[in-house]
Amino acid sequence: MVGWILLEKEELDPAIEELTMAIRLDSKFAYAHFGYGAALEAKGELSQALEEYVRALHLDRDVREAKRAMERVQGKIAAKSQTPTS
Repeated sequence: MVGWILLEKEELDPAIEELTMAIRLDSKFAYAHFGYGAALEAKGELSQALEEYVRALHLDRDVREAKRAMERVQGKIAAKSQTPTS
């Protein structure tokens, strides 16, 4: 999938475009949701990334990478919420 190749090259905005298109073509394609979540996570959009990881797991429980990613992002969100602000 082109979106994954772009993601591996850290071309995040083009990857997001490709993965969004893949989701439009097949909204039940779990790996497209997982990839979209990975791109969003790389951009620091943690809440949206988490939603995509959850969606990927909902569509296909065998996407183990999405479960690990979901747990990682939940940890990042929790750590961020515990960071004191000035």
